Amino acid sequence: MGQVSQNKRLFVEYCLLIFVILWSGGSFTYGTFTRWPYVMTVVAGIISLKRGITIDRNAWWVIGLFAIVTVAQMVIFDGVFTSIAAPILSIVSIALIATIVRSNFSHIFVRIVAVFALLSLVFWIIDLFPEGHNILLEIAKELPQLGAENFENTEGCAWVANQNYTLYFYSVSESVGQFDLFARNPGPFYEPGRFTIVLTMAMAIILFGREYKNNKFLFYVILAANISTFSATGYFSMLILFVCFSISNYQENISKAIITSFIIIIVAYYVFQTSFVSEKILEALATTDEANTRFGAMIYHWSQIVQSPFIGFGIYLESALGETELSPCGTTEMMRHWGIPMFIFCVFKLYGSAKSLLKNDKFLSFAFALIMLTLAYTQTIMDAPLFYLFYLLGGKPTNETVGNSYGGKF
Repeated sequence: MGQVSQNKRLFVEYCLLIFVILWSGGSFTYGTFTRWPYVMTVVAGIISLKRGITIDRNAWWVIGLFAIVTVAQMVIFDGVFTSIAAPILSIVSIALIATIVRSNFSHIFVRIVAVFALLSLVFWIIDLFPEGHNILLEIAKELPQLGAENFENTEGCAWVANQNYTLYFYSVSESVGQFDLFARNPGPFYEPGRFTIVLTMAMAIILFGREYKNNKFLFYVILAANISTFSATGYFSMLILFVCFSISNYQENISKAIITSFIIIIVAYYVFQTSFVSEKILEALATTDEANTRFGAMIYHWSQIVQSPFIGFGIYLESALGETELSPCGTTEMMRHWGIPMFIFCVFKLYGSAKSLLKNDKFLSFAFALIMLTLAYTQTIMDAPLFYLFYLLGGKPTNETVGNSYGGKF
């Protein structure tokens, strides 16, 4: 009976974490179930009550600060009182989920991402062949597109421009893509750059958590999927990941750490010399005047951030500034939405959650937070459920940790 009860608990946690991941950029979940803050607050609240666990003091501080900024935005930008419910309940619901999954987070997160990675690799390999691509495309066109249909209403969206369709665990495009030879692997997300975020995070949890030996197969599946995204940001984040792991792993043998790091950097240099990666970087540098490029988005965002640097604009951006352009830069987008002080606060919370996950290893915790920010730079994800979860994961875990498949560490 005890094992059955534990399996039920784990099943619930898997479902909650899958929800958080897919509602942070999944293609078929995009824009669907917009009332989730209301429903998930009730669902997660009931689960917490049944388990006898409560939101801790640190999480209440996070909720309180977000609530204060939300109310301030409503007052300053003449919003209606009911408009603050969804933003505040979003934080509350994620805080409840964080409390529920905290003890088993690493175990569950890595396995969910590994399944996504394995499924995506199967689809991606099929997609590499012309006949396979055509088969996938025909199947996708027959499937209900669910939330993916919402992309059609997003001006300047690459999803529409490339005529993408979702297979739920993989997105296939009528356009050959930027490679002209190879499809890029987006997994269940609306673009490869979004997929690389969860893949790199899972790799960091395995390596920084010192659990590579117990999870070699999972690690290499996730690594293969990450490589297949052909994401410049993903590659750069992996460079940081491997160098920092090398330094930490060989800290008692400085010469070995230096040699290993040097080899990693040399390999990375040749990777970044490939036509796809180098062209993406040069293109971004050459188009800083366009809001829909990474560097251009920073400049575009900053011109708006300075108009409300302390509390941002929240949901009142367009009512305060008029129509805005699509501008993908996650760090400055976070400042624009919540203000500079909240951005800094959330960066510290990322570091705090990393310390909690990595057993207070300060160097690796700093590296993990740096990787998270690097990944967020090119994607507007710092205001997504997955990152909210990471602002709230730091804290005292419950006593419901699963098995010892991670050596008892997680």
